[in-house]
Amino acid sequence: MRASWYAKAIYDLVETGVMSEEKSIEHVVGVVRMNGHEYMLPKIVRAIERIAQKREKHETIEVITANELPQEEVSALLRKEQFARILSPLHKRVVRKVDETLIGGTIVKTDSVRIDMSYKSALREIYQNMTNTL
Repeated sequence: MRASWYAKAIYDLVETGVMSEEKSIEHVVGVVRMNGHEYMLPKIVRAIERIAQKREKHETIEVITANELPQEEVSALLRKEQFARILSPLHKRVVRKVDETLIGGTIVKTDSVRIDMSYKSALREIYQNMTNTL
């Protein structure tokens, strides 16, 4: 048995709502003790933390702009066609960041997709096209 399996069991029990968080932990700790794997408890806790971090990463959308945008503008931006196709109901959290190296535009990142609609990338592409053709 691996610590990650116990951690996944606890996480799945809590996520599905079969048991409360306290009951799930008590139940799995009882099974761990019954199997003689008490030494794994610290590893199980770390495995649960890793699972939660991965889940949080999957649920997060980063919106990077040159200037701070109000929440209403970010919401309107994410509803635009080019961004709406990468979003899913799993994305529950929006993190707004400011990158002062951007001239303007927006970069939207999820765990697997990056859409760069910034002026910086457009200017870089124009520069590369101009220098490659000479």
